[in-house]
Amino acid sequence: MKTMMRESAAAGLLMVAAMGGLLGAGMPRLAWGQTITAVPPIAGGSISRISAVNSNGTAACGYSDNAGGQDVAIRWTLSGGTASMGFLPSGSINSYAQGIDNSGTIIAGYGDSGGVTRAFRWTTGGGYQILPYAAGTSGFNRANGISGNGNVVTGVSGLGAAANGFTWDLVNTPSGVFNVCAGLGAGNAGLAVSNDGSTIVGTCGTGAIRRTYFPTSGLGGLTAIPGQQWAMAEAVSANGAIIVGRYSPNTGGEFGFRHGLTVPGFTQALPQTPNGCTALRPRAVNGDGTVIIGQVVDNVAGFTCFVWTPALGTRLLSEHLQLRAINLTGWTLTDATGISSDGSAMCGNGIFNGQARGWVVRGLTCPGLGGPPALTGTGPCIGQNAVMGGFGYSFQNFTTPYFRWFHNGVEIIPGVQPSGSTIAVTNTPNLTITNQQFGDGGNYQVAISAQGACETISTPVTITVPSTITPASQPADTNACLGQNPSMFATASSPPWGVVHKWQKLVAPPSTYAYINDGPTGNGSTYTGTQTGTFAVLNAQAADSGRYRCEWSFGFCPPSQTVYSSSALLTVIDSLPAIIGPFDTTGCPGDNDAFLSVSVNPCVGCTYQWQRYDPCPFVNCFNPIFDGPTGNGGNYGGTGTPNLTVAGLYPGDFTQYRCRITMPCAGTVFSNEATISPEPTPSVSIPTGGAGCSGGAAALTVTATPPGGTYQWQKYVGPCFLCYQDVFNGPTGNGGTYSGAQSPTLTINGLNFVDTVTTFRCLVTNSCGNATGASTDGAFVIQDPPVIQTQPVGGKICPNGSRTLSVALVPDNYGTLSYQWWRYTVAGPIFAPVGNGTYVTGSIASGATTPALTISNFKPGDTGQYYCKVTGDCGFTFSSVVNLTHCPPDYNCDGLVSVSDIFDFLAGWFAGNPNANFNGVGGIDVQDIFAFLAAWFAGC
Repeated sequence: MKTMMRESAAAGLLMVAAMGGLLGAGMPRLAWGQTITAVPPIAGGSISRISAVNSNGTAACGYSDNAGGQDVAIRWTLSGGTASMGFLPSGSINSYAQGIDNSGTIIAGYGDSGGVTRAFRWTTGGGYQILPYAAGTSGFNRANGISGNGNVVTGVSGLGAAANGFTWDLVNTPSGVFNVCAGLGAGNAGLAVSNDGSTIVGTCGTGAIRRTYFPTSGLGGLTAIPGQQWAMAEAVSANGAIIVGRYSPNTGGEFGFRHGLTVPGFTQALPQTPNGCTALRPRAVNGDGTVIIGQVVDNVAGFTCFVWTPALGTRLLSEHLQLRAINLTGWTLTDATGISSDGSAMCGNGIFNGQARGWVVRGLTCPGLGGPPALTGTGPCIGQNAVMGGFGYSFQNFTTPYFRWFHNGVEIIPGVQPSGSTIAVTNTPNLTITNQQFGDGGNYQVAISAQGACETISTPVTITVPSTITPASQPADTNACLGQNPSMFATASSPPWGVVHKWQKLVAPPSTYAYINDGPTGNGSTYTGTQTGTFAVLNAQAADSGRYRCEWSFGFCPPSQTVYSSSALLTVIDSLPAIIGPFDTTGCPGDNDAFLSVSVNPCVGCTYQWQRYDPCPFVNCFNPIFDGPTGNGGNYGGTGTPNLTVAGLYPGDFTQYRCRITMPCAGTVFSNEATISPEPTPSVSIPTGGAGCSGGAAALTVTATPPGGTYQWQKYVGPCFLCYQDVFNGPTGNGGTYSGAQSPTLTINGLNFVDTVTTFRCLVTNSCGNATGASTDGAFVIQDPPVIQTQPVGGKICPNGSRTLSVALVPDNYGTLSYQWWRYTVAGPIFAPVGNGTYVTGSIASGATTPALTISNFKPGDTGQYYCKVTGDCGFTFSSVVNLTHCPPDYNCDGLVSVSDIFDFLAGWFAGNPNANFNGVGGIDVQDIFAFLAAWFAGC
């Protein structure tokens, strides 16, 4: 239900709203006395024009024509309608009212007096008062504006180059005027005065000016808009802080500006209307500079009015007023000329039902706020939604309030926010933050306005969004003895929210953890502190060993915001750790180093002390050693660590060493003993290899234990004992070359028979260079191509029989051997390699790449020539070619064609043996006998 009321009842309902903040979203709206009034002309006139309105819209001033076509100053009041102010004293034509005070009883303007244009101040009680000229001017003056108390009038005095802006002050200069911008050239004028009369604005030359009148502080030109040709200030806010006017850019036209100490950059061009415009002319500004009205030539609406507010920018005034419940039926607004200090009243000119009329709008009230918005929504976690609203507010019936939301003092623009969240709309009494992020935390305020005018902003409401959980301490690997009480520490912070700690244990590697809770573990131990940053195991047992980690969360937030500490290993020691090392090592006497190491696992907290064996009459004559001189000419290092260094080995250092290890849970334990010995003489193996092809490469190789420092190959050059000569890389003297003569492998490239008639050995010197070992002699051997000693034997093979063809080689070193059997194929015709497997004939071949080829289930199609190719490292050879022949009359496969085959065939024929189907046609019949006998008599 919407409650309508008369204007006389408005005050009472306002008081009710103020007492309880009863009006809000969804509550009944109040009906107010907002109206637009067409100001009628005086008797006999046809038009009216309004230039100014008083503080509450109950009075306005302007002019109207009369029956004689003259313009006459008028004063309109809500109670009395339009009244003519008449002509000025000694005047007979035109008078114009330009400005009106707050009370609506004092008016300033100009008109004809004595045949010249004179400025006037008019009161309801005293009528016209002609204002004096400015010093140095005469013949013309005009009043453009008046202060809210009616005491100060500003305008222009003089003509042409002598014209100057003037200010007349009833209190301080009742008999004279104050020059606003004397001596600055033509076109000077005071165009408006602030409510208290202290600030005059206008134009001097081609620039807009501001002058503080009380106290006088001199003339101040406004900062120019880039590219401006001229500018004039036409209105000023009640306190003089905001000045508005128009300017012309280099591109032509007229556009509006706003200037003031509260405006960033001081002077800013007003934005155009949403449709764009060719002219924008500010005429008036409200008391705090937040509402500017004037005329616009809109690209769509044409000559009409505009309104500007910080919240909405520049819009058409007709749209603004209708959204504030003003019924503009019959109206075409063409100019907006005045606005009251509180913005509740405006005036201007237009066409009403086809007639030129001034208009006055009054009763434009402001919405009210009953309190700050409340925070609701799904939760305060990252990714959740937050909703603010539910505050009380009141606004005029039939109007549409406008809302703006601010985050930390900055207006929120709909869409994806800098934090990463999304806000879809902001011009509503409720604000929804979707997928809120940490950056959304802070203060939020809502502003309510009457379509941007008289905006009121709420006190802040604070959203605190959890920040990212920040680890403060991570758990560390921990060792404990059986029955002890080990603990781990893992804390995290994210002010101002408390972080929930939950400890977990790894139950299925590599990454499956399970929560643990205070109480018995089932292992004979007890957990405690599992929901805190300090977790402990009381009476730890071996089964408690494992990996643990802490889960950090906000408790009320989803799992996606859970953070885990690093994992730490708890080792409960229930037996002695394994000690590995040290191991015997060798070294070179002199300026060389030796190293011994022990490994104890696990052993966090172990201490180490190395000891050295010194002969004594007792058992275990080991004494501690320390970093520094050994007493033998070298130095010890790492004597208190797992790694001992003896730098500079000398004879006294070649002895036994061990490490005394102090272990948690076990006390003192000694490692095994290790000996540092002088580097021994290398033991050199028998040379291996040496075989090669004539003219090819062959190599002899030795292995030294321990690996040698240097190698030198020698050649026996007897006949004498140990008559050896070093060989070097390069020519052998036999047509080939040596390589690797100082390495474990000696190679001859271009092997010659002469290279095989002597022997070679290798001398290996240890890494210390003080002992040399010699290998036994080795020799190079020239390999020959393979030589076949036994050739394959061919022959006749009975049906389905088997035959093996084989070769044997003369014993010799042929290197790596390979075999391949070949068969002559008529389809080629060519010899082709034989493959293993079952052929299309049904026969089976095996051993095709071995010395013996076997053909089973021999068929007529297998008849042919066969031979074997044998390949060695130094060449290949072919066996003799043999024939394999299919012999059908050899029915019993005894290798002979005899009468036994006839008897055996007939026995099979009578028994129905499938093999008796000799001709392969029509099954077993008498024709098979004839065919067999014919073949038997033909032989094989």
